[in-house]
Amino acid sequence: MWAKDNMLYDLAEAVAIADELSTAAALRKLAQAGYGSLDEVDSASDWILLSIPGLGVGRLRAVRRLARPDWQPPSPQAIKVVDRFLSAARLALRLWPVEALLAVVQGSSPSGAADKPADERLALELLSEATYSALCHCSTGKLIEALRQLGQDRPVDAWRSDAPVEQEPAIRPETDHFAYPQRKRQQIVEHYRDARSKGQIVNKDRWAQTNYRITSKTLLSYEREFQDQRQIVLAVSDGR
Repeated sequence: MWAKDNMLYDLAEAVAIADELSTAAALRKLAQAGYGSLDEVDSASDWILLSIPGLGVGRLRAVRRLARPDWQPPSPQAIKVVDRFLSAARLALRLWPVEALLAVVQGSSPSGAADKPADERLALELLSEATYSALCHCSTGKLIEALRQLGQDRPVDAWRSDAPVEQEPAIRPETDHFAYPQRKRQQIVEHYRDARSKGQIVNKDRWAQTNYRITSKTLLSYEREFQDQRQIVLAVSDGR
């Protein structure tokens, strides 16, 4: 139940009288979700608002155009992959602090992640995979904004539209084990081994940075990861 002094509740009543029923319904949903004014709604990302039950693209369009007449909705493909990102982020937030998850979104592995229980490692892996897919449709900064908003109980002034947004680093850190999801890391190793076998590698570090924006040290960690897996498979197949 929303507070009776909520500005969105009053606005919903006003537009309902003007037969803007879809807009009124959307405003009530937002009031129930904890938003208290149109300014707070305007400062929230599209992804966070679309994750509110009952607030689909049509209702979001009705609300957005109260403040932004030229607003256009995200594509269906973008909505799908970012919804997956938000689901993975909610799971990870149950197990990790926001700061650790921000590192994953930016392409770094939180300190000591490899020694954590399986469910915590899996949550990071799922978030990493979801981030990789979502980056095809929106920037790292937008994902960081959405993740931070998820970590808040309600919108705060720090997340108004004119607040600075962290930028994606030009080159990913050397400890960047989670720069790519597991399947992609394996593909990178296979690509590198194939190129090396064909004599196409002149400088390993340059190849890694040019093709995948990682360092040779990170590539070496990928190689070791899948070399260990290969040895396990061979041992099992030999009946050791």
